Formats: sequence, C-alpha cells, structure tokens
Amino acid sequence: MPEILHAFHIASTRAIVFDAMTRPTGLNQWWTLDADGEPTFGALFRLGFGPEFQRTGRVTRCEPQTSFEMTM
Repeated sequence: MPEILHAFHIASTRAIVFDAMTRPTGLNQWWTLDADGEPTFGALFRLGFGPEFQRTGRVTRCEPQTSFEMTM
C-alpha cells in the first residue's frame, strides 16, 4: 500500500502546530469533525469525519513538539 505523507510549512511555534496536529481540539478545527485520543506512543485515536466515515489510528511515533505519526 502506498504511503501518504503530508508536509505543511506553517508560520507558528512548534507547540501550537504540534497541538493542532495531535490533540482532538486542534484536529477538530482543521481536519476532523469529532476526534478523540491522546498524543502518546501506542494510543488509539478515533477520527470522525461524519456519521458514515469513522476511522481509527494508532500513534506509532510521538516526540513532543518534534514529530508525530499515526498509522490508520
């Protein structure tokens, strides 16, 4: 299966960007409609994009304010 990589260049602090990409409140502002999870290695995220489009991802890398990876 091909990998999908998103690279964003954002003029902001690392802390603000990391929270927007890894915390449910941040994700719900730009990507999901309803997310739930914790940005910790091995954690499960529930990602809601509408009533018929729910996904689950597992955090496979989490280095605070440095990198975050989720496998879906």
